[in-house]
Amino acid sequence: MRALKQKEINYYKIFNQKPELSDKRKKYISMIAPIAAITFLGAVVLSVQLNQINSVKKQVSAEKAYLNDRTNTAKYEEYNKLYLQVAEINVITEDMRAAVAAINSFPQIRSEIFGSIYAYAGKTISISSIQYDENNAKILITGSSKDVFDASSFAASLERIEAFYSIDYTGYQSGNDNRYFFTMECTVNGTEIIPEEAE
Repeated sequence: MRALKQKEINYYKIFNQKPELSDKRKKYISMIAPIAAITFLGAVVLSVQLNQINSVKKQVSAEKAYLNDRTNTAKYEEYNKLYLQVAEINVITEDMRAAVAAINSFPQIRSEIFGSIYAYAGKTISISSIQYDENNAKILITGSSKDVFDASSFAASLERIEAFYSIDYTGYQSGNDNRYFFTMECTVNGTEIIPEEAE
């Protein structure tokens, strides 16, 4: 069997035999290359966006599943209930602190003073009320006596109480039973006010 003689083919020579064909190919390639590149880039961007959309969908689906789970919603409701209770307790606590501060801001009178007032009143003076004006540190006494002399004597007796800085009173005579009605204003010394440490 006779062996075939190998032929050498020069493709470069053949390609250059028709230069006009080569120019057309180069022109075609120069036109197609940018389009191909843009198409490829668009495909890559679209693929990335689709992956992001799928990732967001999965996340939303997981969140919906979490919210629809009664166990999770029950925990949230319990937390919200506790939060409201704590907020309510905080409001009550602040109100109590304000009330305590208001109470502590009012000076209190020693109880012995009231005992001295009734002791000096005796049987001749009828005391209707005793009020303490904490803003001005004064004790207001309203009462009556059979005449103005007994009321004046009572006022003089109250001046003996060292707790009182001054005694002022006004009164009038009643035409019905002829009794003398009075109001006495007793200013208290600061030393007779109970300090906050003693409360």
